[in-house]
Amino acid sequence: MAAQTMLRVRDGEAPDDDPVLGLPVFSVAPEPGLLQVWTGLIARTPPEWSLLVRGVPNLPGSLTYEVQDGLIESGWWHGPLVGNLRFRRTDEVVRLSRRYPLFAMQPVPSEAYQSRTLRQLDFVPADSDTLDETRQMRYQRLGPVTAAGPQGPVPVAGPKRRAVLAALLLNANRVVSERQLSNLV
Repeated sequence: MAAQTMLRVRDGEAPDDDPVLGLPVFSVAPEPGLLQVWTGLIARTPPEWSLLVRGVPNLPGSLTYEVQDGLIESGWWHGPLVGNLRFRRTDEVVRLSRRYPLFAMQPVPSEAYQSRTLRQLDFVPADSDTLDETRQMRYQRLGPVTAAGPQGPVPVAGPKRRAVLAALLLNANRVVSERQLSNLV
């Protein structure tokens, strides 16, 4: 793949004098394995809002690349909507599909990441004194695998999910690799 591929606009190349339409669709960053992808869209939100670029929720990620999360302050800057992909393996061919999105954009109020908001957050160590007993999940390992929260039973739908939960419960407080999990289930 060439280091830069230009977006075609109306039967031809983008004009050289247009700074936005002349942007490359793909740009290779100086860091190894990092590729910037322009969507062909301009980021624009109401004032005091930004766009969070992130991986697509509820879709399995790629084994060959990951989406780099980032904020585009689109409330005051109206520029190209881009995402950054970091390739985990640079020695393999990567196929991108039109059927699956590369990344997602999520609107975020700018207030959420301002210093005054972040200073109000309080982080405390998670130990037995700080954990509220009513917020902890309870699991039953003998007999049918069940889970219960503060409001009562939590359904664990499907035999595969119950098997995965049982395997993880039997290995509580230990790291379980994918291979180990697939052997247990």
